[in-house]
Amino acid sequence: MTRYPDAEAFARLFKTGDRPDGTAVKVMPFGSLREVSDTDVRALFLYLKTLQPMPHG
Repeated sequence: MTRYPDAEAFARLFKTGDRPDGTAVKVMPFGSLREVSDTDVRALFLYLKTLQPMPHG
């Protein structure tokens, strides 16, 4: 989540597959995700920001 500084950047990834750095996620977006409301995407973003990061490795 640290890659997404705000809900708008997260929504852009979620709906278009575009990362904040301009690269694309090849498996995104799923057609159904484009239809999720902006309010719901923002709520998901805010919820995910409350979770503790998972260790990598």
